Amino acid sequence: GRLAGWAAGLYMVAVFLDHTDGELARLTGKTSRFGHHFDYIVGSANYTALFLGLGFGLSRTPLGAHALALGLAAGLANPVIVALRMTMERRFGEAAVAHPRRAGFEIEDFIYLIGPITWLGGVTYFFVVYGLGTLGYLGWTLWEFVHLQRGDKGLDS
Repeated sequence: GRLAGWAAGLYMVAVFLDHTDGELARLTGKTSRFGHHFDYIVGSANYTALFLGLGFGLSRTPLGAHALALGLAAGLANPVIVALRMTMERRFGEAAVAHPRRAGFEIEDFIYLIGPITWLGGVTYFFVVYGLGTLGYLGWTLWEFVHLQRGDKGLDS
């Protein structure tokens, strides 16, 4: 309903501000190791809260316990992803965690669709697709981590 629409809009603003402050820091040369790690952790907490909240809220729909399970799984996948990516970056450099850009967009930019999808009544679809996508991203990150550890090229080559 209306509350979900407002929540989606506020979430988009939070993500936009998160992305903007990082870009501003890079453009002005005011980046720091602490800021970089803090950004990772806050972003992870933001995504975790999103999935836990959606899972709890949608548990009162026909998804029921499945929503709780997916919300919990996708929510808790985020800190694991961030821990792996921070480890990969520390051990193998920034290139190891760089997301490919296509037409000026990165994979995480798709989170901005939460607003329009929610406003059109599709929050359940958003939750399921993005929740499963997060679990897939965890699998991909694990795959990349293992291959980097072995010295292989991984999936991006």
